[in-house]
Amino acid sequence: MSAVRLAFLELKRFRTPLQVAGLIFLALIPLLYGAIYLWSNWNPYGQLNSVPVAVVNEDRPVTIGGQQVNAGAQVVASLQKEQLLGWRFVSASKAASGLRDGRYYAIITVPPDFSAKLASGAGGTPQRASMSIQLDDANNYLVGIMAETVQSELQRQIAVQADTAYFQAVLDRLGDLKTGLGSATYGATALSTGLGSAGKGSSALLAGISQLDSGAGQLAPGAAAIAAGVHQVTALEAPLASRLATDLPGLAARSAAASSAATSLSGAVAQVTQTTAATADSLLSWLKGLPDIDRNLRSSPAYLSFVRQVRTAAVAGSASPSASSSASSSALADGLARLVARRPDLARLPGYRGAVVAAHLADGSFSWLLTQLAARDSGLASDPVYGALLRHAQQFDTRTRQVDQLAQHVYGAVSSVNARVHTLQASVPYAQSRLRSAASQLYQLDSGAARVAAGMQTVRAGTSSALDGMRALDSGNVKLLTGATHLSSGLSSATGQLPSMSEDAAQVLASPVNVTTSNAHPAGVYGRGLAPFFFAIALWVFGIVAFLLLRPVSGRLLASSARSGLVTVAAWLPVLAVGVTGALVLFLVVDVFLGLDPVSILGTIGLMVLGVAAFSAIVHVLRLAFGAVGDALALVLLMIQLVSCGGLYPVETLPLPFRLLHHVVPMTYLVRALRVTISGGNPAILWHCVAILAAFLVVALALLGLVVHRQRTWTMARLKPELEL
Repeated sequence: MSAVRLAFLELKRFRTPLQVAGLIFLALIPLLYGAIYLWSNWNPYGQLNSVPVAVVNEDRPVTIGGQQVNAGAQVVASLQKEQLLGWRFVSASKAASGLRDGRYYAIITVPPDFSAKLASGAGGTPQRASMSIQLDDANNYLVGIMAETVQSELQRQIAVQADTAYFQAVLDRLGDLKTGLGSATYGATALSTGLGSAGKGSSALLAGISQLDSGAGQLAPGAAAIAAGVHQVTALEAPLASRLATDLPGLAARSAAASSAATSLSGAVAQVTQTTAATADSLLSWLKGLPDIDRNLRSSPAYLSFVRQVRTAAVAGSASPSASSSASSSALADGLARLVARRPDLARLPGYRGAVVAAHLADGSFSWLLTQLAARDSGLASDPVYGALLRHAQQFDTRTRQVDQLAQHVYGAVSSVNARVHTLQASVPYAQSRLRSAASQLYQLDSGAARVAAGMQTVRAGTSSALDGMRALDSGNVKLLTGATHLSSGLSSATGQLPSMSEDAAQVLASPVNVTTSNAHPAGVYGRGLAPFFFAIALWVFGIVAFLLLRPVSGRLLASSARSGLVTVAAWLPVLAVGVTGALVLFLVVDVFLGLDPVSILGTIGLMVLGVAAFSAIVHVLRLAFGAVGDALALVLLMIQLVSCGGLYPVETLPLPFRLLHHVVPMTYLVRALRVTISGGNPAILWHCVAILAAFLVVALALLGLVVHRQRTWTMARLKPELEL
């Protein structure tokens, strides 16, 4: 008699309606466990907008620069636009009572000073705005996890709005600067054109005065003796006064340009110093967090000394470049090394490597970064390119320190030079007036002497002085024309280099990165992603419940003359038949009514059949070998597999014992294989898992055959067991 016929006879004994109902119930066990749970949790995130969360807006708008800022209303409008949760916009008292009574799961509060702090940057003293999210885990713990996501989204939206407003103001001022430079370019071009015309006039005037001087030289010999003294004074003093009056504005302008260049150099040094201070600040933030990890550091002299050293460097860098120079002389990297030498355990703390890099950057030691690369790659030190790069980096460090020292001397002299330049510029008009007045009086004296001496000798002296002045004037016009041409060219170049921003440039600068997420094999909804896990649990639970109705092996088969292998298969096939029926019913219901829609229907069905075959064979061995204790062992195996198969969380997050069990429990491989057939994935993983499940099935059937063979020998313990279900 075949094993299939024997299995059919075992099922045929279920004749009465109650027995048939029990057999049907057994086939529906996977459906009752797997489908009902998946149905209730198929897409919980799709209903988040029904979770009631109270929103309290206590913000008071402010007016900055004639424009009203109402950030609280903007936050409310943003929440109304994106219904992440079921927002309820209520008063503070209603929100508090609702959270206490369980009508609201959380309260989001916008404080009264929200807009004022967001707009505080316009006044030069920016303050950080805050919002509060109040939870009550007594209502529901998972809502707190959802609130963390909402908190991140709120911070992102508010940061984008604040940055957009800031960049808009900067771009507006940049547009004004570009307009002003355009006007200055136009004025410089006009000045250059006017100076060109003035140069031509002065050249013509110079030629005329030369002719006049020649004529006066022919008429003046008779009057030279009378006006000799006056002529000597006029010839010496008047040209000097004229030249001084003419050159004073140029001298003041050049002094102002030199002062501006020194100020720019000082500003550049200040920027570098502030960068060093920011690096020291990041190192200081890491140091301040160390006592939270090791409380003994609070009383460590080495730690406190190094914190003071880093704080001094940060404060000095923020104060002034000159102060930063003295602060940087105490190397932060050496200080950190001394601290770690006394406390070696600090080198193993998170962020230590970043702190070492920050200390060397704050010291200006860029060549140290290259030595670290060589330390990681032994072959790099012998590379000639690396050696050349290291030498250049060391030279760069040395010259950087030399430039820093020189810049400090320049910075110290800038204030004094600025004050003297301003004084010089303020006195130029008065000095010009006095010099021109003196020159005029000299010419009047010369003219009077010429009239006393019959006029002509004085005319000769006057024309000679005028000729010298015109030559100086002509030379000055040429220089002014050259300077005005360079000024016009420079302003035009600066105007062309300023970018022209579009209307949405502020929004792009406020949020310059758009992060996109892609999924190679998306599961879609929550239930579809967890279906492999609950399918596997449902099939194992069937194996446990099956033997409440089905006998592991009938006494008639054990007492028959059939071979043990035939008896084994005949005892296992009824369980397999009912299990396959239950697996098919579970698949059809979840696929048709919940929308499982697997990538491979036949592959999913085949895996469920293989899974129920392997699971039922394993439980069959335990039940037949140990009786009621076997059922308890199967239940224990179920609990172990629930936490170690990786169905809910990545296996890397599990404790070490469960990570080790993950590779030896059969449910792991059914879950991994079903993920491939339902959502898609690597076929190599699928066939690997199928091979391991098949191996579990073969080993379990072999052990079942061995147990059946031993069960055919009757003992008193079997005839009267100590524990029986």
